[in-house]
Amino acid sequence: MNKKKVLYYILFYIFLIKINLFSYDPVFLRISPFARTIGMAEAFTSMSYGTYGLYYNPAGMSSILSHEIQCSYSMWMEKINYGYIGLVFTEPLLGKIKLGGSYSQFEIENDGENGWTPIDWSIYDSSVDKIANKNFSLGLSCEFFDIVSIGLSYKYNLSNVGKELFKNSTLDIGLIANFLMSEQMIRLGFLASGTGNKLLTKDVEFYIPQNYLIGISDEIFLSWAKFIISTDITFTPDLIALYKIGFELIVFNNIFLRAGNKIGAFNHMTYGAGFKLGPVEVNYAFEEYENYKPSHTISLLLNFGTPNIDLKIEPLTFSPNNDGIMDKIIIMPQIREIARVVSAQIKIYDDKENLLLTIPLKNKHIKLIEWDGRIGNKKMADGEYLISIAGEYEKSGWTESQKIKIKIDTTPPEAKIKAEPYKTMPNKKKALLLPATFHFAVNDLSGVDKWEFNIWSKDKKRFFTTSWKGNVPEIFKWDGKDNNGDKFETNKEYFYSLTIYDIHGNKTETKPEKVLILTREVKVIYSSYAVFDKNKSSVRMSAYKKLKKIRETLLKYPDADIIIAGHTDSKEDPGNYGTLEELSIARAKALKFFLRDILGFKKRYIIVQGFGDTQPIADNETEKGRTKNRRVEVMIRSTVYR
Repeated sequence: MNKKKVLYYILFYIFLIKINLFSYDPVFLRISPFARTIGMAEAFTSMSYGTYGLYYNPAGMSSILSHEIQCSYSMWMEKINYGYIGLVFTEPLLGKIKLGGSYSQFEIENDGENGWTPIDWSIYDSSVDKIANKNFSLGLSCEFFDIVSIGLSYKYNLSNVGKELFKNSTLDIGLIANFLMSEQMIRLGFLASGTGNKLLTKDVEFYIPQNYLIGISDEIFLSWAKFIISTDITFTPDLIALYKIGFELIVFNNIFLRAGNKIGAFNHMTYGAGFKLGPVEVNYAFEEYENYKPSHTISLLLNFGTPNIDLKIEPLTFSPNNDGIMDKIIIMPQIREIARVVSAQIKIYDDKENLLLTIPLKNKHIKLIEWDGRIGNKKMADGEYLISIAGEYEKSGWTESQKIKIKIDTTPPEAKIKAEPYKTMPNKKKALLLPATFHFAVNDLSGVDKWEFNIWSKDKKRFFTTSWKGNVPEIFKWDGKDNNGDKFETNKEYFYSLTIYDIHGNKTETKPEKVLILTREVKVIYSSYAVFDKNKSSVRMSAYKKLKKIRETLLKYPDADIIIAGHTDSKEDPGNYGTLEELSIARAKALKFFLRDILGFKKRYIIVQGFGDTQPIADNETEKGRTKNRRVEVMIRSTVYR
């Protein structure tokens, strides 16, 4: 790398620091792109809202009320032409983060004149006839609790000294806190500028030191005007403190008068003025340096769109029926920059967005508003409605929030029950067979909170109940037992009903249904070892007394089908039968013979089944489980009733 190229890098490094980034050197000065800030001596660390935040303090972008674009042109010391354009969007990203971007450029040419110039061209090679810079910046800002904003701004520079290209990047970190006090707004600002800044070339890197800025401003609201005083202190790496103070008088929100003073390595006054017509604002600033040419800057600021305004509503569904449960909703206005709001109102629409009611906010600082679902003395019908908040800002006029959908629900849930299976008895009455299936059909505008299903006897004693929080199941199966596990009395009348509460406390109860409940299956289980010898299918004589007890059960259901099923465990020896299935069938046949020929049920239809070890009801790996699995089941089905 030749010595001449290294010298260019060092010279431009010094030039970049002195002109673009810092202001602690008495020879070269920082170029501000905004006429308003120049007119107030750049005391803007605490006031950098909107597009100003892209250059000064990025935290200020959060306070923007509408989309903003700003263009500036500056003739700095009558030699450098400087242009700037910036844009910030009021629509927040992810609900809170606001974005903005800017582009600026300047250039100065070596005109060869003997007159004054801010650049000492003699330090450069004769081939260097122009110095130019292009800057791209991207900023984002996020506000917390309507008080504190934090912002980041990334700047990327491309600069040319003759034919040499230099690259520079920097990250600024800022914070602004706002305090509204009666008729004034106090703002505090902090900025770490130049964080991570470095000059990049092909072969060399130069790191540029940081600046720290602290500012405070006070906006005083008068009946006909607003007066702002703002101060800044900049701490440079060599511990030189620069002081700035600026003043602005805004008359009738349309005319601006400004003045400021810089104190430190340089001392001079700045002046500015501007006017506003609708969304367009034009500003001019004049700055004169001792021993240097003056600077003139003009800026055009355009606001478009409307400020963000919002509201929260809790709950989104309510039931204004004066039962003390969710009779009202709470409307919570979320108004930004309240000091700039002229008036505000709550609007209520029907589901087709026809305006039904307007509620003026007499106190724009109000946090909570209750609405009981009435317009005057008229109670609103159940259904969906839309609620919004509208605010009139002093600069950009009326803006309205997004309409939030709410529901009024005073109607109890609709419910139906269908039970099955039913059987028609000889006397033409219907009877519900158990186990039974209940089909629940429930409809509610807002949703079910809890439900309860009850079955009670004819003497009004509750026999069975079940309840749950949340939605009602479509199907509920009941085995005929009460909550203690006891079985119901067959051929008796019972009543059943479903009670439902929706999330607003609206209650409905189905009409009690009277039904005759009968069993459709009786199952009697005998242990194989209690009835049969080991590996045998002959019924033991000692089991006769026990088996005779089933006679009473069979006599209750004279026309029922009887199914006898034999089962074994997995480790039982089938003996002479070869397989466990054959052993289980032989035992079922033996029990069938006992019922028909010993107990006298010869005319009954009896089905014999054998399942071996394929249908265990307990663990075959334990002796206790295997004992349960060795069994014979007698099932009485399809009962016909007297």
